[in-house]
Amino acid sequence: MHLACLGVVRRLMLAWLKGPLMCSLPANSVREISDRLAKFQSYMPSEFCRQPRSLSDIDRFKATKFCQILQYTGVVAFRGILSDKLYSHFMLLSCAIYCCLSPQFCYKYCAYAEKLLVSFVEYAKKVYGSDFLVYNVHSLVHITDDVQTFGPLDGVSCFPFENFLRKNKKSVRSSFLPFQQVIRRLTEMQQVNKKPKPIKSTPVCSTEHFNGPVVDGQTNSRQFTTVVTKDFKLSVSPKTVVCLLKIALSCTSADYFAEWYRDITGCQVVRQYSEFVYTYPLSSSELDVFSVRHLQKALTVISLTDVSHLF
Repeated sequence: MHLACLGVVRRLMLAWLKGPLMCSLPANSVREISDRLAKFQSYMPSEFCRQPRSLSDIDRFKATKFCQILQYTGVVAFRGILSDKLYSHFMLLSCAIYCCLSPQFCYKYCAYAEKLLVSFVEYAKKVYGSDFLVYNVHSLVHITDDVQTFGPLDGVSCFPFENFLRKNKKSVRSSFLPFQQVIRRLTEMQQVNKKPKPIKSTPVCSTEHFNGPVVDGQTNSRQFTTVVTKDFKLSVSPKTVVCLLKIALSCTSADYFAEWYRDITGCQVVRQYSEFVYTYPLSSSELDVFSVRHLQKALTVISLTDVSHLF
């Protein structure tokens, strides 16, 4: 949170906006990036707590916004606008941190992520000058040590603690004995939450409709626009329509969701497609990152148990 997002990523973007001439962007390029980020708002899944914003508000960006740019939106928003030198340098950091955050890739690519971070620091002096090499930038080369010791970076991130601070602040009503106030409120919350909450059965389908495509031989199924499981939410909305499958690692875009009478786990009808997003510093397919290009006409029925994660 503080080292990568608020430290290095923020420093990178400020260099593009307000830095020296050799790395600063012209005003029209900044506007184009801001326009791209604004367009992404229509496609951000509900799992993201904050929507992309214009670069004119960068001084008010929170750490989650920089993290979002580093892992997701920046890869597309900066492509073709940043020079090849700046974009390639940014991708070194993006791919390395993406690997360190992923429970799936943090061990497999830990050594490679370390090489990417070392390369990022080495080239930072050439790209941005020696003044760019502050303590936060140097400390990047030690992040993989934490991954080897503790696992994915999310497990030792400050994000959960920062999020809980809001609840702690609400429990303090006056300046008199603030610590005791927090302890009392937490004790009350624990006593109230002792009764276990009933576990909702999943998946849950909602908003039934009758205008979706029907697969041959499955005319007795009911159609829904949204399905919610304990791990993810899928709908026909552009924000939550794309997911990755466990089988053959293919991308899918859902047309509608069907709740079969004979199968309570639910199924979905999908169109399959997959294309790479980038090839440097490694192919995006190695990280299960794909691009939407051409939808196949053929429909395939996929069980919800085969969904790996959302895009």
